[in-house]
Amino acid sequence: MTVRRVALPLLFGGILLAGALANCGGDGEPETRAELAGSEVQWHSREDVVCVEPAAAVDAEGRTWVAWLSFRGARAAPRLVAGPLNGPHVAAGEELPGLAAPTLVALGPGRAYLVFEAQPDGAPALFGRTLELVPGNVSLGPLEEIAPAFALLPDAVATGDGALELVYQTLDASYDLAWRRRTADGTWSEVVTISDGPEDDWCPRVASAGDGTLHVVHDAWTGTSFDVRYLALEDGVVRHALDVATGPTYQGMPDVAVDASGRAWIAWEEAAQFGETGGLRAERELRIAAVEDGRVRHVPRADLPVGRADLPRVAIGDGGLLVTARAPGDQWPPKGEDEWHGFYSSWFTRAFAFGDRTVEVTLPDTDGDNDTTEVLLPGSDGVRVLFSADLRTRRRPKPGAFQEPTEHLWRVGSVLVQASGFPPLAAAAPTTERRGPARPVSSRASTAPFLGDLHRHTHLSRCQGAKDGTRLDAYRYARGPGDLDFVAITDHYQHLTPWSWWRSLRDVERFHAPGSLVTFIGIERALRTRAHVNEVYLESAEVPRDIGAFHREPDQPGTLPPEHALAIPHMMGMESAPFPWEEFDSDFHRLVEVYQGLRGSYEGPGLPYEASDRSVDASAVGVGLASGEHFGLIASSDHRASSTAFAGVRAEELTRASIFAALRARATFGSTAPCEARAELGPLAMGERGRVQAAEPLMVHARPAPDASIATVEVVKNGEPFARRGGTTGRELVVVSLRGYRPGPTRITVKGGELLGHRFRQRGESGASVESAGDSAVRVDKGVPFVDLVLELRREDELQLSLAREGVLVRIDLDDVAPGRSVRELEGFPFATVWRIGDPIGSRPGAEVSLSFLDPDRAVGDVYYARIAFTDGNLAWTSPIRVDALVE
Repeated sequence: MTVRRVALPLLFGGILLAGALANCGGDGEPETRAELAGSEVQWHSREDVVCVEPAAAVDAEGRTWVAWLSFRGARAAPRLVAGPLNGPHVAAGEELPGLAAPTLVALGPGRAYLVFEAQPDGAPALFGRTLELVPGNVSLGPLEEIAPAFALLPDAVATGDGALELVYQTLDASYDLAWRRRTADGTWSEVVTISDGPEDDWCPRVASAGDGTLHVVHDAWTGTSFDVRYLALEDGVVRHALDVATGPTYQGMPDVAVDASGRAWIAWEEAAQFGETGGLRAERELRIAAVEDGRVRHVPRADLPVGRADLPRVAIGDGGLLVTARAPGDQWPPKGEDEWHGFYSSWFTRAFAFGDRTVEVTLPDTDGDNDTTEVLLPGSDGVRVLFSADLRTRRRPKPGAFQEPTEHLWRVGSVLVQASGFPPLAAAAPTTERRGPARPVSSRASTAPFLGDLHRHTHLSRCQGAKDGTRLDAYRYARGPGDLDFVAITDHYQHLTPWSWWRSLRDVERFHAPGSLVTFIGIERALRTRAHVNEVYLESAEVPRDIGAFHREPDQPGTLPPEHALAIPHMMGMESAPFPWEEFDSDFHRLVEVYQGLRGSYEGPGLPYEASDRSVDASAVGVGLASGEHFGLIASSDHRASSTAFAGVRAEELTRASIFAALRARATFGSTAPCEARAELGPLAMGERGRVQAAEPLMVHARPAPDASIATVEVVKNGEPFARRGGTTGRELVVVSLRGYRPGPTRITVKGGELLGHRFRQRGESGASVESAGDSAVRVDKGVPFVDLVLELRREDELQLSLAREGVLVRIDLDDVAPGRSVRELEGFPFATVWRIGDPIGSRPGAEVSLSFLDPDRAVGDVYYARIAFTDGNLAWTSPIRVDALVE
């Protein structure tokens, strides 16, 4: 079988799109259908009402029931609207805060049941109520609490005779899946945990063929990868538990449908990585399999469509299998040289039908962001694809419109699609025992230090929207490959709408799990002439509900008490927006982001991993300390830079209050990899200031990752090098950083020494390769924005490095570079740097090192911090200690 892409006008025999239902506004008013070229989309909500997170089900009479969240104007909270597709609709849950994830089940003629999340006590719980048609209206049954917190991401299916089965995600030490049945008389069964291992089980989806078997798919973080799992349940008892797709690659977000022969068809997204080396959604491909007689059979890759496919959905129509997925659309065309046209990302829904060939089409008017999934409704006339879209590609952005949201008013619409067959299946894979987790999620650290990330973005921030992923992606990453203890999503305030801001505030509470993952609400103020600052808040309930307040308020969160808010400058030396130290506010500016995963270090010129866009030395960290300001240091990610920057915190426990108090106390360190680092000066811990004895030594303690060792420890005093500890073996460690967006091979040659080995600094580097090119050279093929290559050398004479690429050659005499320093702005290699770590101490891998540094010339006002280099090329910075007075 061959895979072909067929343009819309050629789909007459493959996928047919047609409108077939009367239209009705989501709040009760009809609307004229929009005629499209070769097809017709029906709109089911009004243009002036924002409608997101749709759910739907079809009852025995062919009536479609729908539900969605409805925002009127800039209201601070939505209504949960539900009813028949062609009206009337009623508000079904507006008395509860934190509405999310509605799902619908058709119970019988004129009856449906609505399940949804809400947060009456600040954590997600599940509620439900019946919907029944009465003359001229919809009758609402009593509100039922189905599952107390923590319960989220429900999916349910009708099983006949007015009964339904529900599966949802619950939280103990890790995420598990739970099951309940509701009988026709409204009685709920006991809760049954259907997955209770030490790993995180996510995002259940269910299907039933009415034969008593409930088919459940989900993905699970096993400690090394996300895998796709299948469960077959009877009366809440697991009869089969199969691995559908396992690591080491990422496989996730599955969906399931059952055909007439009882086969469970499963579709999921697959990628080489999920944040281990870059963006959370840089690439996704579609995978399909079927479970038949307890065996898994995959659709061969050659028979699947190529190209990106996110968040798949599956359905069985009369003609066969139908699959939809989201994929990026084309960017807006530029209107002028000053247009920020590269920052307008949009996604469309693609539909796939199978048979003697695979047919693919992009469904019209489905453009929007990537935080929405479709509802597929099989019927006698085809499969109706219900979707939410904001039609953003119809809007021509204004010049300089980077300061505006891409989001527009969301509407719910649908198209009718005809399935045409089933894809071929390979031979059944051997049934194997399910793998155990390599690192149980429940084994997270329970004592300091805790590692987090206070600078993450989603698709709502327009800079890298196609790659940063959704809010759900960010929280899955934090608990999964990120192995984070705390996290804050800091989307750009000017890119958020009232409804996306409300959903951000809601979701930070949905995934807040004290003792497991602490989530903070955050936002970035990116002001072109007044620096970039991330604001992080203790409690989201104290943050303005109105996103417009951030446009009107000053540059830092002065409307809250200082102990409830942080303002963290980053990219201080960026030419277009340097941080003005004269405006430093010690009440809020308690921390500074010394290192950013995307761009590098803003510590100062000539230092390791110097930022690619650093151009204003007067805004470097060292300048701020020398000017008398006192702040702690952290590192964090920004866009597409997962697993390369961490904020370390020494706190008493993994709770919001404890972590936030430690952040405000500056009890922090920044690092480029998981590690431990701290400094002490007599009674003062890192981040503190006060009185010390003149002869008190500065103590520096560091522990690297298990496969690395301490290389060197440097103490910085008043912004200048003060003391340094290294080895005396005659070896050298050198890091060559190739940054920027220019791909291609680079040859690195060593002269005056022997090349003993090489390794990438980044964990699990993907998209780049390195191979030996003779006894003293390596060839790096760079397919990602940045690559840091660590070279281990043995000195024989004067050491020299040569970098060659596309006819460009540059030579660096390493003896002219002081140990611990770096050089940049190499001609022909923009943004590249060479950092000479020097001779390593020689400690054991994973072993803690404690070093003592004496300063006989200590004076009032002195400030110290440590820069720790590891043999794998990673770094850590302790927060500064400032001397306010000397005690003899």
